[in-house]
Amino acid sequence: MAHQVASRLALLAFAAAGAQGLLAFGDFEGTVISGLKAAAAFYVLGYLVGELGKRIAEEGAQTEFKRYLAAEVEADAQTH
Repeated sequence: MAHQVASRLALLAFAAAGAQGLLAFGDFEGTVISGLKAAAAFYVLGYLVGELGKRIAEEGAQTEFKRYLAAEVEADAQTH
């Protein structure tokens, strides 16, 4: 999940830098270098955000599952 978020964010950053260079009539080499720097920075940022999101989702699912199991055990104890 983290890699997917990071890849998409990096691609968006590269495209935005390319569009900015195109609109500013910048030179090709400078635009590509700027785009690569932005892609690298946003890949790292996207990876961190994606990993954080994955951990939050896993923790929430684990907590919900423990709550479900506790309710099942309590219901089973009451019927016996």
